[in-house]
Amino acid sequence: MQTGGRGVMPKKAKKSLGRTEGERLVQLHHRAQAEEEMSKKKEEMLALFLKDKLQKEQRNTAVNLLKVTDRWRSIQRQARVTELRGNIVVSRQMFEREVDELNFVIEKLMGDLQGAERQTAHVQASHLQQLDHLLAQDLKRMWCLHQDWGGGLQDLSSSCSSEKQQMCAQFEEQQDKLQSKVFSADQHHKDAMQDIKKTSTDRESWFSSHSDPKNVQMGLRDNLHESISNILGSWKHNINNVKKKEEEVALLLDYVTQQLKITMRLKNKAEQLRDRVKVSEWEKEFMEENLTAYRNEMNLRFYQAQGQVASGRQATRKQLTQLAVQGDAAAEKQQTAIAQGEKVLRAAKMCLKLKLQHEVLPPLFAPLHLPPEEDTQGSEDVQDLQQRLTKAVLQRDALRKHKADLSQENIQLQLLLGQHAFGLHEDCCPLPTSQAPIISAPAAGQQRHTVIEAAHIAKYCL
Repeated sequence: MQTGGRGVMPKKAKKSLGRTEGERLVQLHHRAQAEEEMSKKKEEMLALFLKDKLQKEQRNTAVNLLKVTDRWRSIQRQARVTELRGNIVVSRQMFEREVDELNFVIEKLMGDLQGAERQTAHVQASHLQQLDHLLAQDLKRMWCLHQDWGGGLQDLSSSCSSEKQQMCAQFEEQQDKLQSKVFSADQHHKDAMQDIKKTSTDRESWFSSHSDPKNVQMGLRDNLHESISNILGSWKHNINNVKKKEEEVALLLDYVTQQLKITMRLKNKAEQLRDRVKVSEWEKEFMEENLTAYRNEMNLRFYQAQGQVASGRQATRKQLTQLAVQGDAAAEKQQTAIAQGEKVLRAAKMCLKLKLQHEVLPPLFAPLHLPPEEDTQGSEDVQDLQQRLTKAVLQRDALRKHKADLSQENIQLQLLLGQHAFGLHEDCCPLPTSQAPIISAPAAGQQRHTVIEAAHIAKYCL
């Protein structure tokens, strides 16, 4: 049993060895997998840790950035506050100055407005006075024309009525005379006929009583001829009288017609006078309307001219303020340039002093031989100083020339403002002008660069 057991043992050992190698490989494989998993887990944990750390760093950077931005903003606010305070002070001064100028301008405009109102009131009063005078003259003329026309009409009516009455009376008188004469002629004719009949009867009776008919007939014939001739003569005389009366009546009728024509002419003249009076009244009304329209037009033109003058003054004031601001800016620039030039001149003077000292000191320090590098450096410094000095001198000359140009432009602006002010106030009432203050020339040692502002010039010019 033992031998058998011992003989079997190597096979088991071989099997165990084969198993162990396989297990080892499996274990190694599992170990490698476990290590890989562990490494992956470590990498994942490291990645998570790094992500957490990165997030924390990002949060910290965001917080720090916010703090930095807040601090930067606070610093900017403080700087801006100081700058704004300075600007507020400057703007306050500028506004106070502008308010003073505007108050001066407003006072001047109020004076101009009061003067213009006084002028308009005076012109309107004189215009109304002239209108009243013209109306009084027209009324007086109309009253005189009405009186003349009424008197002439009354005279014409009275003369026409009196002439008409006279002519009617004469006509009636002539007609009565004619009727009486016609009646008398008829009566005379009747009497003559009765006489003829009576004589004829008497002759017939006498003829019948006498025996000689021839003598009787001759006597009767003679008597008849005489009576007929007498009757015809009286009849002709009456006919002539009637013709004369008819001619007189015709003459009277002609005279009456002429007088009627004269009265018609006078009536026509009276109507023409009435028409003329009406036309004169219409012309007077038309003249009054034209005068009122002309007065309104003149008032409108005056107000328009006043508005144009006011707008022109506002434009000139704006220009003056702009010129004043530009003058202030130019003055500030010039002052800064002058200050820089003075600084450069001071530096140049200091450089000259140092150069002189450098030229004087080398003999004293002759034993101390400087190296050539320092000597060349000093010469270069001196050359730089000389260049700066020449540059400063050129800048000073340029600034002086610019100052002369600015003073000339200032004088030209003053003349232009004076001409413009004279053109503005040419039609307005004269205003008192104050003389510009005389500035004494400073000494040669105390000479300063001064600039006269356009606003102050405008105060003395306007």
